[in-house]
Amino acid sequence: MLTFKLNTNRQTFNKQFATTEKSPIFQSTNYITRSTFGATNSKNNHLKKYIIMKFRILIISILFLGFYSCNNDCTDNIVNITSLEKEYGCTDTKYQMDIDLSENYMIIRNQPDFAEFVSGSCQPTIDFSTYDLVIGKKGLGSGNESIEYQLIENCETGNLNLKVTFFQNIASVAPNLTYHALIPKMESQQELNTEIIIEY
Repeated sequence: MLTFKLNTNRQTFNKQFATTEKSPIFQSTNYITRSTFGATNSKNNHLKKYIIMKFRILIISILFLGFYSCNNDCTDNIVNITSLEKEYGCTDTKYQMDIDLSENYMIIRNQPDFAEFVSGSCQPTIDFSTYDLVIGKKGLGSGNESIEYQLIENCETGNLNLKVTFFQNIASVAPNLTYHALIPKMESQQELNTEIIIEY
């Protein structure tokens, strides 16, 4: 009798499980589980694709910026200049050469203009096919030891900046000095600026 009851109960359970498995609720639950798992996989795949796309954009941006930086990484050029002392043997031009200017400068590009505007003992015939003459006047509050010049060409614009440095001492004189530089012949569209620096 006990064996029969166990077999009967097992058969009853199997029938109930089979009936439950076929029931709409069970099938619906199973479908939802599979759908949820599929949706999770779809989200993970979408996230991976999104991350890969962002990484590629980042790499391309870095490469582009590096290439742009290399192509635009220019350095200003120091241009060789000379003077009337070196080229034509003039002496003490800061005192012996004069021009009718006050705290200003001009660019002389030909011999007639030089003869018209510049006076004093230094009157050479300048090779204006090779040089332009930058000449100016500067009033100072003390004695002057020396004047130094540096011409810099801007790498982006091609324009020029002439740094004129006056090295001063404590002498109680107030000279009005003439400064000048012979620079390479400028292009027609090239511009020049002077920067005055006073050091003690």
